[in-house]
Amino acid sequence: ALGHIRAMIENAITYPSIARKLRLEGVVLVTFILKSDGTVETAEVKSSSGSRVLDTKAIQTILSLSGDYPALGKTFELSIPIAFNLRKS
Repeated sequence: ALGHIRAMIENAITYPSIARKLRLEGVVLVTFILKSDGTVETAEVKSSSGSRVLDTKAIQTILSLSGDYPALGKTFELSIPIAFNLRKS
């Protein structure tokens, strides 16, 4: 299920155009509470990419999928690294 959740986030991430223009890259480590019904309770940046634009985008993306995540039947705290890489996007 974790791999599926990570894939959902990676598929949903879009590169902020300002970040692309400024050639910003980095990895944001986001910790979030996924409730048993597949909704997100809270999401926060555990370790910053060094760019507020990328950090904000990572949080927004995780929150935007709230309710679409699989309902795992109990609450989990997940930490997922989200990489913004210009060569891959």
